[in-house]
Amino acid sequence: MKAESEGVTPRASEPAIGSRDSDAIRVHRPFHAWLHFDVLSHVDLGGSPTSLHDAERPWRPWISPLRAAIRASERRVDRLALQAVNYTAMHHAAGDDALGQALRHAWGVEYARVSKAWQADDDYGGRLERFWQRVAGVIGVCRRLLWPDGGQPLLLLDVPSLTGGARSVERDDGRVMAVDLRRPPAELICRIVHDDARAAADRAVDARYGVGYGRDGALPPMSLDAATIDRAEQALAAGAPELVGLYRRLRGQPMAHSTMTACD
Repeated sequence: MKAESEGVTPRASEPAIGSRDSDAIRVHRPFHAWLHFDVLSHVDLGGSPTSLHDAERPWRPWISPLRAAIRASERRVDRLALQAVNYTAMHHAAGDDALGQALRHAWGVEYARVSKAWQADDDYGGRLERFWQRVAGVIGVCRRLLWPDGGQPLLLLDVPSLTGGARSVERDDGRVMAVDLRRPPAELICRIVHDDARAAADRAVDARYGVGYGRDGALPPMSLDAATIDRAEQALAAGAPELVGLYRRLRGQPMAHSTMTACD
């Protein structure tokens, strides 16, 4: 591996991605997402919506420069691994500014360690079985209510370093959401449904008022929050009514997009 100051260039051959698909839901375990979210879990950004800090992570010399670069940038760094399809694409998408350089440096330092953990992950098959047996069916029912027009296919990225909530973006090939499949099935359902409900609420606001309306404060913040909660609770009532109470309790914890006191 190259020296830390040089980072790591894209690999011509990357670790393969494990998956098991259904018609509307796919599950992958991409290495580049493991690496990126592991790096972000080291960086304490305070109350920033991009923060994924895990207080148990050890200190690294690259943390301070990366934190400064994130704070100086307007980019949503937590979405980078979701928008890219592999490490090579993520490496290029990072850009050549201070943030891109700081990210590539951190990835380079942590590449070997995370790669070793990724390759040693022998529980992925078990996590997949639990997901398909105990989670996927409920998610399917909830998504049909949230997206009556069918919506986009859902690609779930299994990322253990996301110990709390979920992160998601829309891509041309579907809605991409990073979650930790080690979470208990009931909690996992609540977190996925919440994130999907937020996307549905965003889509409804965009359709009614125009794309981006409310993101600049034009809409009272709780309006979108209330719409998210209402959609999520209706979906859960249809797919798993016994989980509505758990969902309400989880709303005060990180679930999707940011650390929420209500719903972000």
